[in-house]
Amino acid sequence: MLNSAAAVRPSRRDAIAAFFGLDARPVRVLLVVLLALDAVLLVAHVSHWAFGEPSDPLLNLDLERGYGEQLFTFTMFGVCVLLLWAARRFRAPVLVGWLALFAFIVLDDWFLVHERMGEHVAETFAAVSHRMIGELIYLAAAGLVLAIVIAVLHVLTRGIGRAISANLLVLFLWLVVLSVGVDPLHELLHEIPVMDASLALIEDGGEIVMASLLFVSLFALVACDHVPVVGARLGRLLGVAEDWRVAGRTRLASV
Repeated sequence: MLNSAAAVRPSRRDAIAAFFGLDARPVRVLLVVLLALDAVLLVAHVSHWAFGEPSDPLLNLDLERGYGEQLFTFTMFGVCVLLLWAARRFRAPVLVGWLALFAFIVLDDWFLVHERMGEHVAETFAAVSHRMIGELIYLAAAGLVLAIVIAVLHVLTRGIGRAISANLLVLFLWLVVLSVGVDPLHELLHEIPVMDASLALIEDGGEIVMASLLFVSLFALVACDHVPVVGARLGRLLGVAEDWRVAGRTRLASV
């Protein structure tokens, strides 16, 4: 087991490197490649909106079945595969719960389920005056069910599985902020061209980047033997053993 002796507080850069396992060269290369691909797509979105070039409308990040949505879906599919791998390797049932959550996100986004359910809720209940409110109700209900499942499995999981779950929570909350948090504002201001393009860049572009970060973090765990490092406060809150809250060694060989 990792030594739990007190260590010098790492710098922000060191903490980020420890979080994602950037001590391993394959992880660093993968991160650069994925973020470069994301950046190309985001720049193409801005250029398409501002100058009309490239002219392909699929470069619009806000377009259903556009290149942005395709990239997000493909990356999140990879995240699900890595979660399945990690759940089996580390015998961590909580990772199956996270797999269910991310699979739900992919399927809901690709098949426009939340839009359809939002309309259904708005048409069914007179108190719901707008589709967007119906969407939020549907997502809140689905999210609550999945959150309960993950919470129960988190309690039933020990060791490295619980540490991985804690770090997945951090990345997932950022994904929620950039998607569900920005979406209502985007819906409200989408008729203003500059706001539509800008909020699409933040919302959809942010989702794409977060999907890449999720993929990199899981790749480091299953392919490069990275040991998850959990922040002290978050670790205490989620019941992560102190051994997994040490920002020291980052290789499973030292476990």
